[in-house]
Amino acid sequence: MLGGLFNGFAITRLKLHSIIITLGTYSLYRGIAYVILGDKAVTGFSKEFMYMGQGYIANSLVPVELVIFIVLAVIFGIILHKTKFGRYMYSIGNNELACRYSGVPVDSVIISLYTTSGFISALAGMLFVSRTSVCRPNLGEALLFEVVTIVLLGGVSIYGGEGTIIGVVLSILLIGLIRYGMLLLNVSAPLISVFIGFLLIIVILIPKVVKYITREQKGR
Repeated sequence: MLGGLFNGFAITRLKLHSIIITLGTYSLYRGIAYVILGDKAVTGFSKEFMYMGQGYIANSLVPVELVIFIVLAVIFGIILHKTKFGRYMYSIGNNELACRYSGVPVDSVIISLYTTSGFISALAGMLFVSRTSVCRPNLGEALLFEVVTIVLLGGVSIYGGEGTIIGVVLSILLIGLIRYGMLLLNVSAPLISVFIGFLLIIVILIPKVVKYITREQKGR
């Protein structure tokens, strides 16, 4: 959360570009993890901690992780689509300057978003460690571009102001089906990574192609 808060302050107070500061702090925080852990792998967590990633609700077939995911998806779906704060998020993503002139508390919203993002990142890291039973400084690093692919495939624009929670959830299910389906077909992990990377390029190109075709049709 402190890392996200720092990013938010750097963007709003120091007027640094969001992509530059997040890429910079990504390397910074990853470096701190390597300094703390080095080449060691931490194990031997408590049963209570392991329950987060490996437990089931009341000895049923419902994983705790799934329940946490559904609860958070519902909460953030309501915030994004049914509250004034959510409308602020869309508006700032579409036109930040217009929002400032309209009296929208842009800086406060941005800082809140980055702080919340830090909290969710920490929670995801805890769940991942709980699931794998080991903590290493590079844990989850290979998932970076897969997460970006999921978000973009779910309809979220890299320029801001577009996207829905439902779209991202459906995208998660689709990527999960593709990944595990390919594993069942004995497709190697490197080839799956190649496919995910190719899918990311396609997802980025499609909106540009659609806008180009639309612009050409309007020009006629």
